[in-house]
Parts: sequence; structure tokens; C-alpha cells
Amino acid sequence: MGTNAKLKRDFGALEKTVRWLEETEPAKFQAELPKKVGKARGAKLEPFLKSALLAGVRSTQVLPEPGAPLPHGWLIQPSAQSLITQLEAGGLAADQEAARAALFVALSEVNREIRTQPGGPVKLPDHGPGTGAKEEIFFAFLEEVRAGNPDGADERFCWLVSDLEKGPLTDLILSAGLEGVTGDVHKVVAAVEAVSMLQWIGWEWAPLILRPVVRLQASGVHALDEYDRCLQEVEGKELLRLARRRPPGQPALGERDAGGFLARALEWAEAEPHDRLRLVSENLRAGVPLEDTGEVLGVGATLLFLQESLREVTHRVTAREADERMHVLTGVLALTRLVRLGTPGQRILALLLAGYLPGIRARQLAPRAPDSGWWLTPLQRLVETGSGPAEPPAAWGEAILSGKPTGLLPIIAEILDSGRTIERLAEEPSRSAPTRPVAAGLAIKLERSLADVYRTTRCPHRWIHLWASALSLSLWPEET
Repeated sequence: MGTNAKLKRDFGALEKTVRWLEETEPAKFQAELPKKVGKARGAKLEPFLKSALLAGVRSTQVLPEPGAPLPHGWLIQPSAQSLITQLEAGGLAADQEAARAALFVALSEVNREIRTQPGGPVKLPDHGPGTGAKEEIFFAFLEEVRAGNPDGADERFCWLVSDLEKGPLTDLILSAGLEGVTGDVHKVVAAVEAVSMLQWIGWEWAPLILRPVVRLQASGVHALDEYDRCLQEVEGKELLRLARRRPPGQPALGERDAGGFLARALEWAEAEPHDRLRLVSENLRAGVPLEDTGEVLGVGATLLFLQESLREVTHRVTAREADERMHVLTGVLALTRLVRLGTPGQRILALLLAGYLPGIRARQLAPRAPDSGWWLTPLQRLVETGSGPAEPPAAWGEAILSGKPTGLLPIIAEILDSGRTIERLAEEPSRSAPTRPVAAGLAIKLERSLADVYRTTRCPHRWIHLWASALSLSLWPEET
């Protein structure tokens, strides 16, 4: 993979649209948006999305000094990136008006975030050619990340990237992110999302797209105690030798033993962080495949998210509460995706580290609490095993849009008890997330994370991910 010097200054056919996103004031941008996009449909939306992503990276705010706090939303704008995932997964393919509405939200968010950065848009710095052997630069890069020096890590990454192919490059940024993930979940979330985006936009853009990820990974404080503890667990319990993938064609744990699967998820969610590490290690040593263990953790994290959301279901939460609750979940789901993306060692480390993440480490499931029993009891009974999808009832969309979260579970229970599946119920969250008035990118990001884990999980309790998605949107804050 060779670097392209023009990437820093010019995006060819997309440059004009990128500059429009970067340089137009938000009020004027809103007025021009319908005319600029015109009647574009389907594949004709892609240039606008690519321009939004490239503008978001090129105008990334550069941290003023090593260790400075990160401004919220500084990285690749989640609204544009999540919309790509929606379109790629087919969530909006059949609803062109919904796709255009979501695109308008994505472009507006990117423009607003660029134009409202303190001091205006700031370009990534240019770095001259590097010197030294590749191996020396590789270790120097990791040292700069560990030392919390974004400029030094960025510079050495720019020296390395021209000599790395897709596989080693993915390995590099995932390894750097895992080391610091217990201090900031975004260090891995950003890497996973960037890899996903590059699979769509093309890996020729990696020398640019990954630079903000690197700068993020080298920012803030690295909490290495838990990381070192997990490394010791891998080595001491021989997990690299014992942990295995699920063989092709083998039924998933949840398919073979739904009750046992859910019991493991409940146990993990109830445990303290060190006990979560022990439980994951024991599962892997006992031959539970990595994919099944990841699905257990995904359900466990969603249970914790549901507990936080259902404690107060009589009012819509604030934007801050919505953001905090979202991060109970999205970090764990990003780590479980490493089972598909990472090396053998990274897959194991990701699952071991999941219980230590900020936002989830201080939370344990309380199944005997008065405000948990009413939903945990039916949850343990209901499974999605039917062969035919149910048509979404009108009450489903009304409950989401009108903020009536307690009306969602009865609808799901009725469908599952009738022997049908709820996959069609995902259509309303897909349409609703881009319209949320507060931090629209976060609403889309949460919805797409839960839609992805619902789609890829093979246990009959996967329906709880879709319930969590609808629940979060029904409670989404109304402030503008």
C-alpha cells in the first residue's frame, strides 16, 4: 500500500464537495443542502457520504498538547459512518426517502461539528520522510502511543503506513487500541469503526483515515494494570493454545442450549470485573468457542444497558444520560467484533478486557432488585425460534415515536409466543434513529451497533438487542 501525497491536500473529484462541507457556515449549509443533493438516490448518495467522511478526517481537531482532553465528537463523525453501515446492511435500501433524510442528518452533523470546533477547522500536520528500519519505527510508534504523545505516534505512523498491507495495518491499530481500552473505550471503538469504514470506502484511503484513530489512541492516560492482568491470564492459562473458533456448520451454544447460554450471560453481567475475567477464561478453557463467548458478552452487556434504561422509564433522559448509557454497551460490542477482525491473541484479549471497560466496570446486574424482576422474568422465558417474520404492528412504531417504552415488551412477547420472529420490527428503529433531535449521530451509532449484534448473534435470546434499540429510541432526549 503506497501513500498518495495528494491525499493531504486534494481529493480529486470529491474535493469540491469536501470543501463545501468544510467551509460553509451551518445556516447557509442547511439552506444549500436540498439543492446540492437534488434528487440523488441509491448509489448516487455515495459521493456525498465519502466526502463527509473525508472532510471529517481532514478537518480533525489536532490536540494542542500531549495528553490534552479530547473534544466530544472530534473523530470520524458517527452520523456519516453509521449511515454507511445502514445503507450497506440494506436497512434503508428499500426506503429511499428515509435514506435521503438520514443523509441530510449525516451531512449536517459533519458540517456542524467541523465549523463549531474551537478555533475552526484544523488540518492534520504534514510529516517529512522517516529514517530507520521498519521494525525500529514499529516499536517507536508503540512507545509513543504508550507515552501519550499524539504527534510522535502520528509521525511514526505516517512513516510506517506506506510499507504495511491491510492485515498488518489492522493488527497494528487494534493492538495499540487494546492496550489503552480500559482507560477510554474509544481507543478500540474508533479502530473497529475505521476498519469497517475502510472496507466500504476503500483501503487506499487508510493513510489518511487511520491518522485520527492513531492520535486518539496516543491521547489521554493508559490504564495498563487490567491489560497486564489479561496478558498474564492468556499466558498462565495457555489460552492461545486452548481457545478455539467455532467450526463451520457447528450449531452455536445458544442454539444447542438456550438456557445454559442465557445463564452464562446473566452470570457475567452480575459479576465484578475480576470475576468476569475469570468466567471468560473458564469458558475458553472449557472449549466454548470464541464466537459463542462473544455472543454471551454481547447479551450480558445489553442486559446491563436495559437495567440502566428501565430503572426510570417514566421520563426521557438527558443527552448526557443517553451518552453514558450508550457507552455501557458500545465498547463491549466493539470488542466482541474483534472475534471477526483480530488476530488470535487480540480475539482473546478483547473478550477478557470487556468486563473492565469504563461505563460497565462499576455496574453489575441486580436480578433480585424490585425494578428488575418485572422484565427479567419474561426475558428468561421468551426465545426467538420461529421461522416466519411478523408484520410490525402500528403500536410498535407509535410506542417508539411517542416515548412509551413499557409498551414495547408486550408486543415482542405476543409475537414470540405466537412462534414468529421479530426481525421486521427492526425497520422502525432504522427509520427513527436519524431523526433524533439531540446528537443524531449517537442515536444512529447505538441503533446500528444493536442491529449488527442482533443480525450476527445465533442464540434465540438475540431479540433483546432489538428491544434495547427500540427502548433507547423511545426514551431518547427531546432537547434541541
